[in-house]
Amino acid sequence: MARKISYSRTSSKPIDEVFNIISNYSNYKNFIPGCTNSEIISTEKNSQIGKLQFEILGKKYTIESRNIQDEYNLKMEQISGPFDAFNGSWNLEENLGETAIHFKADFTLPFLVNAVTPDSLIEKLSETIIDSFISKLT
Repeated sequence: MARKISYSRTSSKPIDEVFNIISNYSNYKNFIPGCTNSEIISTEKNSQIGKLQFEILGKKYTIESRNIQDEYNLKMEQISGPFDAFNGSWNLEENLGETAIHFKADFTLPFLVNAVTPDSLIEKLSETIIDSFISKLT
């Protein structure tokens, strides 16, 4: 069963500064809770292959994703990792001196993990990660 998450926040920081934090994958390990390593594996014209390693609830996970940048938008697609499927996007908009930050993701967990993982836990973990980006801006 596919699940969806969606978050919107605003920042007083300029859109370029916000996008630099979101698109600097190798720095994720320094501020995302549970992220133990983050690196860029390869770079092409407007895309990168990134690898993130997490330790959550005593288990280690690695996700490799293709990350495509277009102006102030970033699309992520899992290449390999703990999800059966994962597609996410960051979209930034500048409006009246503020930056609107939108994050969306559609993902499918493996059957047994999905069966025992309540929506409240997914929401809490997701919100913690999103808020870590916002905290990095302050």
